[in-house]
Amino acid sequence: RSKPGWAERIGKKYQWTAMYQLASRLHDNVERKKEKWSRFSRESLILVKARKIDPTLSHKTVRKEDDARSWWIKPAEEQCLNDGSSDDKWSADMDGIPQLRDFLSATDHGVQDFRLLFSDLSWTNRDKDMEPNTPYRVVWIMIRSYLVRKPKLSGAYDRLRGCNFFGRWMPEPDPLLYGFAGEYPWAPAFGADLEEWNYEDQSALPAVFKPSWNQLVVEWEYDTTMPRRHIAVPSNKFFSQGDLWWNGKDGYALADGTVVFRNPSVTEQGPESLLADVDELGKRLKELNMGIIWTMLGEKMVLGSNDHEKNLWSTFSQRAYMDEDDSIRSGRLVLFNDREKNAGPRDSWPS
Repeated sequence: RSKPGWAERIGKKYQWTAMYQLASRLHDNVERKKEKWSRFSRESLILVKARKIDPTLSHKTVRKEDDARSWWIKPAEEQCLNDGSSDDKWSADMDGIPQLRDFLSATDHGVQDFRLLFSDLSWTNRDKDMEPNTPYRVVWIMIRSYLVRKPKLSGAYDRLRGCNFFGRWMPEPDPLLYGFAGEYPWAPAFGADLEEWNYEDQSALPAVFKPSWNQLVVEWEYDTTMPRRHIAVPSNKFFSQGDLWWNGKDGYALADGTVVFRNPSVTEQGPESLLADVDELGKRLKELNMGIIWTMLGEKMVLGSNDHEKNLWSTFSQRAYMDEDDSIRSGRLVLFNDREKNAGPRDSWPS
């Protein structure tokens, strides 16, 4: 581990390759013992837990940065943090909070327009040389999107009016531990029940909300050269036509090279995000007979005081959906001074 990153990655790659080859030869010639406690009826994959290094990811993968300045995020730090007001006023009102539609407007990049499906954002004006007990501002935002059957879309969207999404009570996929980015989602390592078992009970929700993304674990312990632990990838629902393949860099593309889904934060400085080509997203939703609903959860905080009671914060939430003409319709931004208020499906929906 004292070697340079490139040397460690090459060394480990060849060691793991040799181990895979040995295991495969054993598997072909020796009957495998099945554990009595195994819940799987089918024969499990060999070395599924030994997938420690992902050769399909580019060596140019960059470290995650908290700064949300990037081409795929439009609202800037100045808008969120610096409105000229006092800390008390800033933390207690909606001034400076970007609207969800600002994040979801189409972003022109090259010859394509992209739309945000998922992102984790944060801004702060804290300086590393700041004196102790000096107040500083922090804003973080989580943007999520969900696939909903079209007959349920309007009702599901209406029932989310006024909701506080704090507490992450909306469904989220469990991280996928095994398999490589380049073989997602078709490889046996991901399993046929990829997204059927990893959601919380949705009986209290007005419709089935299927997350539009999955979280793929790309490093957990054995590849210290990989600076990122997770990357967001599109839901396997989008792969139903069998026409999307890993582009060897940061997303999934058609045979002609057109990138349909991108995670630019894998190879560029910026917040963890998942984007979709605007035209392709609309086409695939129509083919699936599904619509899409976005949620935004965020928090404005003034921190730095040793007296924690003097620290300030407020929580905000908003929702949006894509209409039949692919335009974005958003609801009202709601600010809460109590994280528990209207949080959760049972208490927050109006009758």
